Amino acid sequence: MKTNFLSRLLRLDTLQKKGDGKRLALRYLYSALGVLLIGFGCGLVVEIALGCDTYTCFNRGLWYILTDIFGSFAFGHINLAVNIILFACMLIWGRELIGFGTLFNMVAVGYIIDFVQYLFRCASVSGTELSLALRIVIIVAALPVIAFGGALYTEAELGVSPFDSLPLIAERIAGGKLGFGLLRTLEDCFFLTGGLVFGLISGKQWELVNVGTVILALGTGYIIAYFRRILPKLA
Repeated sequence: MKTNFLSRLLRLDTLQKKGDGKRLALRYLYSALGVLLIGFGCGLVVEIALGCDTYTCFNRGLWYILTDIFGSFAFGHINLAVNIILFACMLIWGRELIGFGTLFNMVAVGYIIDFVQYLFRCASVSGTELSLALRIVIIVAALPVIAFGGALYTEAELGVSPFDSLPLIAERIAGGKLGFGLLRTLEDCFFLTGGLVFGLISGKQWELVNVGTVILALGTGYIIAYFRRILPKLA
């Protein structure tokens, strides 16, 4: 039983004919690269303090509240904790979406964001010291990077994060009547609202919800949908 579960989780059960091994290795590359792009893109947006992606906005808002109560701890910890809570939804409605990409994204993205901020500190550079024009350019550039990363690891079909699974599950439940772009945008607006509430409580609302948050909330879903249409199919 354990072997069968592990085989499905790693998609080893897809190795049925010649060439499948090479194709699966490429899918793993897609998945890992996609998660890394998401993490670094989100980290850059966080560092320039003009908002952040909506899921990070929600989790950082909660993180600020909890660090005020319990003291400092890594943001990656709270990101992982919220992922684990949302993972319950996948276990109920989207088990087929669970795989390597799910686990890698759940664990890695929050800590990659921490790492990007660490790199800025090591370089003795603060994103807030950059000119406003350059910070806006970074946001505009980060949007397609994050969206491409999301599309890349989704199309690898090796599993998606709990957050990314929600619009996919909703799209299936809606029978295709509602597109992924719209559903992802609605999800982003929901988490943006939650992040704003947490921000108001912690006094960090403008750091969490700013021009970057709005751009990412309105654009990410549709750009992911576009990239998913043009990426070559590997599965």
